[in-house]
Amino acid sequence: MKRYSIFIVDDHKMLLSGLTMILESSEDFTVSGSASNAEDVISCIKTKIPDIVLLDITLGKTSGIDLIPKLKEVSHNTKIIILTMYEDQQHLKAAIKAGASGFLPKKAMDDDLFYAIKTVTEGKVYIYPSLLGEFVNSALKSKDEQTASNETAQWNSLSDREKKCNNRSCTRIYK
Repeated sequence: MKRYSIFIVDDHKMLLSGLTMILESSEDFTVSGSASNAEDVISCIKTKIPDIVLLDITLGKTSGIDLIPKLKEVSHNTKIIILTMYEDQQHLKAAIKAGASGFLPKKAMDDDLFYAIKTVTEGKVYIYPSLLGEFVNSALKSKDEQTASNETAQWNSLSDREKKCNNRSCTRIYK
């Protein structure tokens, strides 16, 4: 079985040490390196080319979300999992839109982390279960709103005569 290489990015040294111990305890993972600031991440990823990057959102003055496209540019096959204290839809949507393959709060258990890593290595997206329902509902709502907006735009693009004919046709059908 392949051992997946993981690079950890977090501005808290104790968390870096703890995550390294947790991940190294598994036969499936090896920690290829870590960084505690955004400036070091890009150069490290270029040389290490890990399978997975565990990325915090808050990295001093730089957002981990802003780093995602840069990381993907340097190592497009590397999967990125956001590991953060934030549990809101705004951060989740921004991370997924930027190219993250996973989103996991720091309160998650070790098994959740292992499952998230295995899920993204299979080419799937992982979203922590308590955040998933609202994320899906929001996506469906957005789709419905977009459809309604497109239908309104189509109606508004009709000439007055076309609208009048359409109304007459509907009136005849429903009488």
